[in-house]
Amino acid sequence: DALSGLIPQSATALVGDYIGYVSENQSRGMLIAGLVAVLMSASAALRTVLKAMDEIYERPAQIGLGRLIFSFVFSLLF
Repeated sequence: DALSGLIPQSATALVGDYIGYVSENQSRGMLIAGLVAVLMSASAALRTVLKAMDEIYERPAQIGLGRLIFSFVFSLLF
């Protein structure tokens, strides 16, 4: 109800149906998949912010495994 002004009604209904489905079935696999998706999304968002900060401060972009691991660990902690 609080989201009705922000997103379309069909999207609200879809999210509500999905949440209802997940809460009724309580599947461990869906929980793990959801947590992995949240972690990957947060990690990607952090890498985007770090890349923007590199561009703002005109630093050479740090691309590699170290940045990827840092973003996953930082996302997991916060």
